[in-house]
Amino acid sequence: MNETRHQGIPTTTAIDHFGYVVPNMEQAIGFFTEALGFELLSLDGPFTDDGDRVARWWGVHPRAAGRFAYLRYGAAVVELTEWQTPDQNTYVPSNSDLGGRHFAIAVTDLDAATTYLKAQPGVMVFDRSEWGFVYFTTPWGMTLQIVPATR
Repeated sequence: MNETRHQGIPTTTAIDHFGYVVPNMEQAIGFFTEALGFELLSLDGPFTDDGDRVARWWGVHPRAAGRFAYLRYGAAVVELTEWQTPDQNTYVPSNSDLGGRHFAIAVTDLDAATTYLKAQPGVMVFDRSEWGFVYFTTPWGMTLQIVPATR
């Protein structure tokens, strides 16, 4: 039997960006650009609609309003979204919760990076793991990670 199987979404080439919802766009952009060194590419919105486009496009409440920022760090692009919606769940998931998320930033000096992050206002830095990574949270509770660049 000679069955041809396709693996994955047809015509895909790469991951374009990663997206995260933030509670305050100005705070998030400030932290990503000033503390983490990202470059702000664009800031759009608020986007609203009197119909049901936001529900059809993003799967959110039809009366939601969204602001969107794209930031770059090297080749990686992160989209930050701030939603204003009547049914928003403002619970910030931990690493073990469904919907929990993080991304990792490679560093050449884990000690220097850890010391720097500990000095950032509102940042909580967790202990270094035996595998050499360190998790930290942003001032609004978003989980990120630093890892040795030699991995």
